[in-house]
Amino acid sequence: MRKRKIFLCKNLVAGVAGVVFGAAMFLTSGTKSGIYPKILFACMVFLGVYILAEIGFKGQGTRLGRVSVKEILLILLLFVNPLLGKVLGFYTSGFLTLLGISAVVRRPNRGADWGKMVLYLLFVTVGTYLVFSVLLRIHTPEGIFL
Repeated sequence: MRKRKIFLCKNLVAGVAGVVFGAAMFLTSGTKSGIYPKILFACMVFLGVYILAEIGFKGQGTRLGRVSVKEILLILLLFVNPLLGKVLGFYTSGFLTLLGISAVVRRPNRGADWGKMVLYLLFVTVGTYLVFSVLLRIHTPEGIFL
């Protein structure tokens, strides 16, 4: 039986990235950041290991093909988000990132659809603020705005 190559399959890339990024963040986050980030990064490592184990049992996933412009835009939005967070504030940058992701994934055609999307994302942002800042008292990066 011939062994299949698993290099450059999407699940392998996602699993390795999850383990490496999660472990790096887990090890570099200090005690000042609290228990929540540590739990989040440990879960990221666990999910990465799970994906890699699944490759071992089920074989390779979808082969990594050509990267589309939408995928590049989504990745860029996720990398720009922390930079915006330091300037504009965590919740404002989160709102703008969600707005960008929503516009890339499913672009509204009419002005009313844009209004519904913005209103929904405002509710999500306010809900996130209430849960994390008010209820859990987690300190988030502050900027020009909230």
